[in-house]
Amino acid sequence: MSISLNTITPVVILSFGRTGSNFFISKLIQSRQLLIAWEPFNTKINNSFEFNNFPNISWTTRAALEDVALRAQDPESYLERLVSAQGLSRKDHGLAALVFKLFPMHSIDMYFRAARDPRTKCIFLTRHNQIAHYASFVISRITNQYVSAGGEFNNSIKIPFDPISFEIFCHLQDVLYFQTLDSLKEKPVNTMVLDYDTITSEIYDFGPVLKFCGCDVVPLGPSWLHRQGQRLQDTFTNYESVVSYCEHERRDLLPFLQE
Repeated sequence: MSISLNTITPVVILSFGRTGSNFFISKLIQSRQLLIAWEPFNTKINNSFEFNNFPNISWTTRAALEDVALRAQDPESYLERLVSAQGLSRKDHGLAALVFKLFPMHSIDMYFRAARDPRTKCIFLTRHNQIAHYASFVISRITNQYVSAGGEFNNSIKIPFDPISFEIFCHLQDVLYFQTLDSLKEKPVNTMVLDYDTITSEIYDFGPVLKFCGCDVVPLGPSWLHRQGQRLQDTFTNYESVVSYCEHERRDLLPFLQE
């Protein structure tokens, strides 16, 4: 491997889904020093990279980075292409980092392999408001969508709160959460942990994130994703059951019901 390949920092965004990763990427994509790949291990997507800002990246390199056949046949080798930023260099392409998202649901093996790789920097997106996380997760599956064509999540659907399915959801999320933290423990300097409510706040400063990625700190404009907040009481058909459950079983979640 040539020295130039090592000049590109691989930045992996680790997310469980419904933790604001699309919003997060839509902000970072505004930097002219970051090559973004939305979900390279999502088998429903064949063109994950945003090459528009980098017309001087060769078609050969583009094809290698979006080699879906290799992704299917040898995911470890495909991940190596991403982590090594194969065919890219800071000098030739003006890049500071290759940023890509990984979800456990797409490839749990590659998710943890990338997290543990000493060459990667990792941004772990979390969502401590488990009530809102659960609601968003359920709605996304009912509608079979994450965001609409206009960039807005479907807020028109109300769902019933089911304590059993909620507890299963929380258990699975907690297991992945602690496994992810354990995978990242060997590289604290190269890890950022950010919560959904933090990154989607209107006052959040993305400067530290840009610096973490190794690029210039520049002002970022609004995201094209229009996040319209919805109160939890307007999300559940039986909101009183949510309150009762939290009062008796999960008092740690009560502050989120008061927001």
